[in-house]
Amino acid sequence: MSLSIVRRIAGQVTKTVQRPARLFYVPFNYLRSRLGLVLVRYPQLVPLVLSALPERWLATPSGKAFCNGMASDLFQNDRPVHAWEFMERSIRVGNVTTDEYLMGAMCLYHGLGRFRDAMSLFARANELAMAEAENRGVAKSAYRVLDNVWGRHIGHTATIDYVIKLGILEGRDRDDTIFYLPHGSKIANRFLLSQVAPHLRLIDNPAELPFDPAAVQALHFDYLGPRLPDGTAFYFSQLANKTYERWRAEGRGPIFKLPPETFERGWAALRTAGVPQGSWFVALHVREGKWNGTDGGLHGILNCDISTYLPAIAEITRRGGWVIRMGDPGMKPLPPLANVIDYCHSNFRADWMDVFIA
Repeated sequence: MSLSIVRRIAGQVTKTVQRPARLFYVPFNYLRSRLGLVLVRYPQLVPLVLSALPERWLATPSGKAFCNGMASDLFQNDRPVHAWEFMERSIRVGNVTTDEYLMGAMCLYHGLGRFRDAMSLFARANELAMAEAENRGVAKSAYRVLDNVWGRHIGHTATIDYVIKLGILEGRDRDDTIFYLPHGSKIANRFLLSQVAPHLRLIDNPAELPFDPAAVQALHFDYLGPRLPDGTAFYFSQLANKTYERWRAEGRGPIFKLPPETFERGWAALRTAGVPQGSWFVALHVREGKWNGTDGGLHGILNCDISTYLPAIAEITRRGGWVIRMGDPGMKPLPPLANVIDYCHSNFRADWMDVFIA
């Protein structure tokens, strides 16, 4: 794409934000998404676009949403340096939102490795949330809210284990930790959710919240940069480590146990697939990034080719073990191999079976 075309797009953005009536003729979200595609491919043009955006507009909710959207596009496509340029500019003009701080922190840490700077933004996001909680009169409440981010991936839901244990160590009542999943929320594994539910308060109807639904964001326990009641911000793995260290030091055991009927059903399914009862096996998951259509981008480093694991598979089976390959049906099939179950392509793949195998 030529520089002149990019200039025209940037100019149109400027005219659109300066003259809101033009939104009727040029849908803003469509324009932003098209510009995002251009900048992903030609990130060197980011300064040009930023220079075309009015400072006053950048401080408005529309300006904030625009910068957040552009940063998200660039970040997801492995352009964290340029994503941070948008976030830094937006944060600099003031009226900063919690979402901006969180997006900026992700750019700094996950994209650029600037952990301390990222934690500073997480702390500022938490300060904003605490101030909002004060304004809504819920700052002194014991409620801790997990939003639907915690349900979108099986690993996120599994991480709730440390949050439950943290609440127990703090002396928090079970109903004080609220897992808020409004109707329509994406739930990665309903069986795992059913195991988590007895240990907290699961709510899907906003009318059942013990406070104004508008206070959910102020009380939410952020997945990446959670805060403790004293306002201290942690990166989630740090807080989880501290929680588990104290949990073990106090001699406490696991709070989750696989239901006996699930254990029996799981082994019955494996026997049907040819795995003898009580055999040892390795659950193998090699991410391909196809389940949600994102093969590359920033998270592409997590992807791999299953064929590169064939030597490891051969060593496991040589020692008498079995390999159960996990994942989703869109993954590359394994060739037929002795003592190997390509579970992700099997007819007994299920949410409860995922948890049983793990």
